[in-house]
This record gives sequence, structure tokens and C-alpha cells, in this order.
Amino acid sequence: MSPQERRSRPSGPRSPLAFDPSRTTTGAPRKGGNTCPSPAASTAARSTPEPDPLKAVESDGNLAEDAAIEITELEQGYRDPAKAEADRLKRAIDSKFWFAVWFDSREEKEHLLPRAGLMDIGDKHLDGREVADRLVVDLD
Repeated sequence: MSPQERRSRPSGPRSPLAFDPSRTTTGAPRKGGNTCPSPAASTAARSTPEPDPLKAVESDGNLAEDAAIEITELEQGYRDPAKAEADRLKRAIDSKFWFAVWFDSREEKEHLLPRAGLMDIGDKHLDGREVADRLVVDLD
């Protein structure tokens, strides 16, 4: 079947496996699932507005020069946060800043952590400085 035929083909009945909200038993929202607010809502609540890149720009009356200065400042206003995000991402995923330890079973991990005095700081992701303090290792 050609792409042309696929596009012009009338849509048939929906699959009996497709979700149909009219076929729910109670009509009430389903229980369980993701109960967190939407990522957009949580991001909006946490974000702070970026500083105005044109705040320090003063006009001298020359339209061409003012426009060139404003464009330069706006470009820099985009470059700075992008560079900061790239640096943050590099620190987050660069393996030069973290390492992993694994065991043959969960029981082995749960046996070690409390005996090493580390269970109270986490059982998956532990702050390396806190681990060093507990193991009496000077990082400075």
C-alpha cells in the first residue's frame, strides 16, 4: 500500500484494546498512576525569571548603534544560561565526579551500608563528602 493510499484510506473502527473513557465502570478518575503535578507546573513553580539582558543598555540616540548593542546583549543573554546549563549537565553526568558500587544481591548491599555507618545518609545515591567523613578520609 502506497503512502498516498494510506493517507486517503478512511479510518476504520478503533481497536478493541484502545482506551475508551466512556467504557470505564464508574466514570470516576482512575486510581493510582502518576499523582505528581505536571512537569510544566512544577517547573513553572520552581523557575525564576531570567535577568533582563537589556537592563544596563543605555541609548545614545543613534538607532543603528543602539540596535547593534541590543542584539549583542540579547545574544549574550541566551548564551550565558545555555553555557551554565551545559556546565551543570556535564557535572551531573561526567563520571569523573561519581562512581558506582554494586553487589550480587540487595541483601549484600543492605548488610554493608549500616555496618559501614552509611545507611542513614542513603541507600542509593550518597554524598561523597559525607561518605568520606564517615570513613575518616580527608578530601582537602
